[in-house]
Amino acid sequence: MSKVAVGKPGLDRLKVLLDEASDYLPGVTSRKMFGCYALFANASIYALVWDKDGGRIGLKLPDKAVYDELLAMPGAEPWYAGESRMGYWVLVPESFHQEQGTLLKWVEMAHGYALAAPPKPKRSRTIRRK
Repeated sequence: MSKVAVGKPGLDRLKVLLDEASDYLPGVTSRKMFGCYALFANASIYALVWDKDGGRIGLKLPDKAVYDELLAMPGAEPWYAGESRMGYWVLVPESFHQEQGTLLKWVEMAHGYALAAPPKPKRSRTIRRK
């Protein structure tokens, strides 16, 4: 997996935690997205380090029941980018930053959903002229 530096000590620690939870998972790459350090499986984003409020790990869980289960945990929050609530994204409880086993379980689930996602269509970069 390629590594992208976040640049702030607290965020770097979260990046390392997320990398450690994902290092053995197949098809993982990293890059910046939404201004954040983000992890992808087969080109589908599944995790990121959100840099607001000291930093949080966010996971994308597109299964409503699983999303609701994580969101119901004390300390979990929906992810808002500005005023917009990001669909199926949960900022995990900060306790997960110390509970590697719990973080690993949820990272594996998010990764599994990303792996199973249908491939994204290639975007054309051709400019159409009228």
